[in-house]
Amino acid sequence: MGIAPGGFSASILNQHPSTMIKGITLPPTEGGYAVMLHHDNVHLELRDINMLAGDLGMSEIPHTHPEAKCLTTQRLLRPGEKYDLVLCGHHPSRNQERHAWRENSEAKRLTLAQLVIAMEHVKHNGSIVVLLHRPEAIHTASTMCLFSRFSSISVFKPRRAHAKRSSFYMVAQRVRPCSEAAIRTTRTWKDEWQAATLRAGDAEESEDPTCVEVQMLLGEFGDELVRLGSPVWSIQEQALQRAPFIKRW
Repeated sequence: MGIAPGGFSASILNQHPSTMIKGITLPPTEGGYAVMLHHDNVHLELRDINMLAGDLGMSEIPHTHPEAKCLTTQRLLRPGEKYDLVLCGHHPSRNQERHAWRENSEAKRLTLAQLVIAMEHVKHNGSIVVLLHRPEAIHTASTMCLFSRFSSISVFKPRRAHAKRSSFYMVAQRVRPCSEAAIRTTRTWKDEWQAATLRAGDAEESEDPTCVEVQMLLGEFGDELVRLGSPVWSIQEQALQRAPFIKRW
């Protein structure tokens, strides 16, 4: 998901030429990036992932919804369609023209949509790679903590491209999508996506965690968060020190 422009998929095909890939990305006509990779093994779907209501568990859309005609209840992926590796690399496009109701929740909905689709279509012991930002952010830390309950996680941050930014990749290996923890987490993500979608036009509910929730997260995952986040912070720190816009007095 978010295959454009296609660099990661090209690398996979270079290493494993027989790989079959399904790529989903926002159409260029709607503000997405063009896919530069053209290969017989790549099946491309030009779709807005946040409009795939059927793949996110919705069977009907209220006719009063501002985008009732854009949200589709038809599934793009078959229920039994499984993959060895799922890449969740899509992020909101600055060039996309969106209804006002989507602006505050677009990034959250897009992340949730990709996580749900990934969990429902990854093979047992498969891998999921997720583009995230700021390991210290509460929602990012929570996502990594949840994944640690049903997979083995590590992180990767390039030392060149986007090194100055807070972005990094969480790599979840040996994912157990049918475990109780995974099923419960996927259901929660799906419910959150549906709630944010159906809440269109209404005031956003507070999403700030309570002090107790933060303490529980740190108690369970705090040490691991520091271990995982340290190389990400270090790479970003070093890149910022060399950045031309940093002034030294």
